[in-house]
Amino acid sequence: LFAMLALLFQKGRDAAANGVVKDAEQPHPQIRSVMNALVKGEGDKFSSVFASFLAADGVGLLSSAKDVFQQSQGFSEFIAKLLWIAWDEEAQRAFFQGGHDREALGLLSALFECPSRTARVCAGLLLSCLLESGLLGEKEGQAAAGVYSLVEEVVALSPAWRKEGGGAGAAGAADGDKAEADLAAWIQNITQNEDRFSRILRCADAPWRLNDGNLPDEQNPLWACCAFALWCFLKLRPKPARLASLRMALPA
Repeated sequence: LFAMLALLFQKGRDAAANGVVKDAEQPHPQIRSVMNALVKGEGDKFSSVFASFLAADGVGLLSSAKDVFQQSQGFSEFIAKLLWIAWDEEAQRAFFQGGHDREALGLLSALFECPSRTARVCAGLLLSCLLESGLLGEKEGQAAAGVYSLVEEVVALSPAWRKEGGGAGAAGAADGDKAEADLAAWIQNITQNEDRFSRILRCADAPWRLNDGNLPDEQNPLWACCAFALWCFLKLRPKPARLASLRMALPA
């Protein structure tokens, strides 16, 4: 895994240096196919495999490639999705608690600033899960502020909000609606697995579930991951049965 990702990033850098725009914007197709086969082949064990990779300086490798995915929509989406697939508690701990918390947060910050909106949304999910897991310690406030800023961005760009504000031409509105549809489809794709969908559920009910059923004060960082999760549900429009546990957790 380490060798394949290192080669993938080097291919991206070489393509950019040689002016091969197409190859610089997307991960090498053959390496990507091998990575996809690995994820599929490991199945439920992939999170553990990826956690071992992260603990063995995988965070350092990913962090060293910030220059690649900050300039490439394809690379940023690939890395964000790879992290999300593996993002159970074991992988989260390996990511943030192995003595490389500075690199870990720097990596997520880079995803927040990348050119791909879908990768930024995925970064919001990753950071929301870290807030829900209680792994960020004194960095919780900073992380919550980042998630809130992303919530403001995605809400402001929603079609309903744009139509109410007015001022956009028909072509621009159509482009925006397509972008929203593409984003919704991407979120649908990364949450088809019930374990991954349940991560968002846990973020949504975290404020009261982790506070003995009581509502914490409005400054509590858990409200940030809750807000982002609820926005995701608005995009996903899941069947009521998938939200059953969330309805039970809502305070009276």
